[in-house]
Amino acid sequence: MSDLPLDDEIVPPVTPPVVPPVEIPADVLQAAVDAAIAPMKEKLNDAYAKRDAALAKTAEQEQAIKEAERARLRDQGLEAEALKSELDELKAKDSVKDKKIVELTRNMEVNSLLSGLEFRGEKSRKMAFEEIVGELVQDENGVWKHKTGAALTSFVTTFAQDDENSFLFKSKESSGAGTTTIKPSSPSSKPESMFSLSQDEIIKRAQAGTLRKK
Repeated sequence: MSDLPLDDEIVPPVTPPVVPPVEIPADVLQAAVDAAIAPMKEKLNDAYAKRDAALAKTAEQEQAIKEAERARLRDQGLEAEALKSELDELKAKDSVKDKKIVELTRNMEVNSLLSGLEFRGEKSRKMAFEEIVGELVQDENGVWKHKTGAALTSFVTTFAQDDENSFLFKSKESSGAGTTTIKPSSPSSKPESMFSLSQDEIIKRAQAGTLRKK
């Protein structure tokens, strides 16, 4: 007699065994992540090194051209023109230094005001910083203000209390008066080149899965 089931017989479905989820220890997971991004880190190091070397070589070539041109001017007795070239170069370098100093003093002032606010994290604080800095201008006395003319302190306070910025700040519960929320603004959506980011930032984004290829 055949062992095959008859047409009118019902064959019960086979239920696969339940496999419990496996929890991966944090140190093992971190080691796996580190191993995965190691090749990327090595390539980034190489790319940054080549970029820096190329920039340095270009700067040296440009400087050599300037020096050769000044030597030519002096050979032709055009000392005034050679000196003017040197003066223009020094002014350009001083301008870059002055701009950097201005940026640093502005950043220190903004960071001082932001230090009194409770952000959800460092990423949120950076987003708020970039949003605020992008709205600032200097008046004739060198004072940083919002482009509408509002004082920096007032602008930061208004920025922190704006409902559209609440996602950047921690919520605070006051005793009996409900919930008080502090808030910041939407970040810039301009695309960034990988070379404009630090190596640590690229690695963090790679770990978070937010690194996009340009």
